[in-house]
Amino acid sequence: TDAGTWVELTLAMPGVDRLVIKCLVKGDSRRPESIRRVILKAGNLQAVEVVGGPPAEAAPRYQSPGGGGSKRLGTETVRVPAGAVSAEHLRVTTKDEVADAWTSTKVPLFGLVKFKSKEVIMELAGSGTDARSQISGRVGKLDLAALRGMVPGTQPSK
Repeated sequence: TDAGTWVELTLAMPGVDRLVIKCLVKGDSRRPESIRRVILKAGNLQAVEVVGGPPAEAAPRYQSPGGGGSKRLGTETVRVPAGAVSAEHLRVTTKDEVADAWTSTKVPLFGLVKFKSKEVIMELAGSGTDARSQISGRVGKLDLAALRGMVPGTQPSK
């Protein structure tokens, strides 16, 4: 749309209901200020739009784990459910583990094609313009400003 591009992520983890994150992005999707709206849906709960603060606070971000470094291993073709993708292969090393990440500037949001660590594997399942949202029905509001101050160590926004 003229307002930006909707990007939807579905996270599924053993023992946890699926989480759908839908972001409206305008501009460089790796920059927090480009995220205009965020809608979350956990399991069978009602979807909620995050309001009362910068939408990027609720959006996913890919960050290398701290305490180590990353090394570029070159460009390679990685196979994921979305198909074969040419991606930059990075090896991230921390004091606790080694993880591999494959990223591409052609993939919306944070460019993540695949991530593999000892305990986590994330893979791009699809990308394109013909997807149907997994969020339907009424969308409620989750007010970040109202939550601040209710959680120890946070301050209400001004």
